Amino acid sequence: MAIIYLRHSVHGSKIASMEMEAVADEANGWKRYDPNEAVAPAVQPAAEPQAEPVAPAAQPDTIHNAMEPRRRGRPRKE
Repeated sequence: MAIIYLRHSVHGSKIASMEMEAVADEANGWKRYDPNEAVAPAVQPAAEPQAEPVAPAAQPDTIHNAMEPRRRGRPRKE
């Protein structure tokens, strides 16, 4: 049983188990590849320098929510 590795630009990679299947896939745009070949690393462009993040301004200590916290559950018996 053969294992044939195929790659497509839209659909990704797949494995064909028969030569006849691989030939039919090649007619539909698939390309054979060897998974053991070394792939050259993609060259990435140099990153542009970015401005340093600005910390938010300090705010005075104030109560943002004037409502009292609501107790959860059943009310207590008195």
